[in-house]
Amino acid sequence: MKKQRIEKEWEAYILDFKESGLSKAAWCQKQNLPVHRLYYWLKKLSPETEEPNKNKSANWIPMSVPTIEEEINTTIRIHMNEVTIELDGPFTSQVLLQVMQSVKEL
Repeated sequence: MKKQRIEKEWEAYILDFKESGLSKAAWCQKQNLPVHRLYYWLKKLSPETEEPNKNKSANWIPMSVPTIEEEINTTIRIHMNEVTIELDGPFTSQVLLQVMQSVKEL
């Protein structure tokens, strides 16, 4: 019962605030209320926050994003002990993967 009474009280406060034309801070100062209380009750009693997603449905659109491998012409040099592996040509992640797998096998 007390909760319903407080909610009704704040509904009246919020109506008064909206009709006052004052800023939140000015209205709260006039009412001798902390501003954070007004923010709390505005959020709590707002129709958008009572039941989120009640009548909302998302229409997702399927899409496919192609993998874009940009060709970068560069030299790959891998130094291991006394050995240097050097590759010239277009660089892609696939090339790097193949080189790393080859090095792993050494």
